[in-house]
Amino acid sequence: MLFFWVNKFYSSGTVGLVRQAEGTPGMHVDFRMMSDERDRVRLSDAFRLGAGVLRALEKQGARPRVLAARLSDRARRFGFPSLRNTALTGLAGMLLDLGGPLTDTLLERMIGDEVALNGFLDEAVTGV
Repeated sequence: MLFFWVNKFYSSGTVGLVRQAEGTPGMHVDFRMMSDERDRVRLSDAFRLGAGVLRALEKQGARPRVLAARLSDRARRFGFPSLRNTALTGLAGMLLDLGGPLTDTLLERMIGDEVALNGFLDEAVTGV
């Protein structure tokens, strides 16, 4: 898995107080990730650099199949080591391998299409 992040980000978010449904006070946090274009450019560059490394490995015959993916909150729960999670992620990996050329096509599309890459980043980037 290739994982990219921005250590010094320029984007800034907001924190505000809100009234919850029960009438109790609460807090609303909006990270506004990538609200500054410099952060988006750096992540796009990192994605393309990683894709370039994987392409070079492929030319040497050493690259496994690549799938651009994001980790949702639900998917992150499968990172906890357990027998059940090991079995489920193994099964999911086998199913993803069946995607074959389709996964390569999606990756190539994102590399060459700024709109597609930005859409992927908008969905994939998460806060702290």
